[in-house]
Amino acid sequence: MLIGLIVSMAFLVVHELLHAMCFPREYTAEIFYSPAGLSIIHCAPISKTRYAIILVVPAVILGLLPLIIWTFIPFTNTTLSLILFIVSIGDLGGTSNDLYNFYQVIKVMPKNSFMITSKANCYYFFTRELNLFNKKIQYKLILDFYLMKIKRLFVISFSKL
Repeated sequence: MLIGLIVSMAFLVVHELLHAMCFPREYTAEIFYSPAGLSIIHCAPISKTRYAIILVVPAVILGLLPLIIWTFIPFTNTTLSLILFIVSIGDLGGTSNDLYNFYQVIKVMPKNSFMITSKANCYYFFTRELNLFNKKIQYKLILDFYLMKIKRLFVISFSKL
């Protein structure tokens, strides 16, 4: 049981790295430690679809797949079986905030919107299209200028120890 807990803690870093691997290559993402645990924050606007995928990848790879393997493939080694079960359940429990954010993204963010973070707050906004000489040119709204039009998506609050 203790081994499974230690392995689960090691997988926290892997969990955050899986989030980071899903960001586009040109994006910067920062992994940091807070009283709430390890977190990752992206430093550029990201589409609703991409962000939703980023949120669920660790839950699927580290939580659901090991749990499915544990459920359908019998193990003769009970220690290995127990470790796999504890790691998968531990990771699924650890992704509860990601899954809540996924629910909020699907429920609140409109289609074709983008998300950006500022401190502990997340905001979404849209792109606009201009038709110049029959060419569509997309531009992103400047966050500071249109701050009053940007809707607040959800707030991540960190409790103090």
